[in-house]
Amino acid sequence: VEGFGYNRPIDWCSGLSVLQSYLRILYIPRIASMVAPTPRRVIRRDSLPIAVAAAEFGPSGFAADGSGRAYGAGFWTAYISNTLASAAWALLFRYADFIAYLGGTELHLGWIVGVGMVGSVVMRFFLGTGIDRHGPRVIWLWSLVALAAVLFAHLGISDYRGPAIYGLRIILCTAVAGAFGASATFIAAGTSVERMAELIGMLGTSGFLGMMLGAQLGDLLCGTQNPDRGQINQLFLVAALLTAAAIPFTWWAPRHQSAPSRRRRPPMLWILRRYQPGTVLLV
Repeated sequence: VEGFGYNRPIDWCSGLSVLQSYLRILYIPRIASMVAPTPRRVIRRDSLPIAVAAAEFGPSGFAADGSGRAYGAGFWTAYISNTLASAAWALLFRYADFIAYLGGTELHLGWIVGVGMVGSVVMRFFLGTGIDRHGPRVIWLWSLVALAAVLFAHLGISDYRGPAIYGLRIILCTAVAGAFGASATFIAAGTSVERMAELIGMLGTSGFLGMMLGAQLGDLLCGTQNPDRGQINQLFLVAALLTAAAIPFTWWAPRHQSAPSRRRRPPMLWILRRYQPGTVLLV
């Protein structure tokens, strides 16, 4: 019975247990003891992160859109949301023009971007825990809200040397990581293992489409040799509006999902060692 529920072990010990039970019914206890399975750690679905549980046990219905189709309304609303968010992110390819206008050099640009990236890497641990605890819908929505707010906040930045621009850059990178990570988790948790790579790959094409649109739009808004403050403000304003436009689609995409159940939290190092091989991280 456990084999069809959430408590399915991730090994073949359950089959041996069934055989042992039949032998006991047939009054052959000595033979039954000979085929007794070696005790192993049983991993239950509710102790694993959402995406890992979907890979080990199959889709849980957690993020299904209710249609039963792989490319249903949930997928395409997620696709549109990702395209808009990617276009907003691609507009920031001209972030160097912003730093140059403020009087900074490539050295300052490198420090600002580097600090933001390191900060976002640290925050990813909390993002993953948040997705497992609250579900991808909550993290996805709040990440987009934070991204739009940070883009609007850049309109008031006038100094590249203050802590404000570093803090905003950390929040910016964290929000982007949260939005894209939650959207991928939403797709992965709502489909079968056999089609998971296909759907995640198809969702990834929205990023390429958004980057193409965003890069062209960035050239249109700041295509001059030395953009002025008005052009740069226009860049951040359009990026913020694109992000805001993605929020309704994100709200729609996972609207059929059920609330995440309470789950135990296994040690982070154990999760990384089991599901994140070092070679994959290195590549």
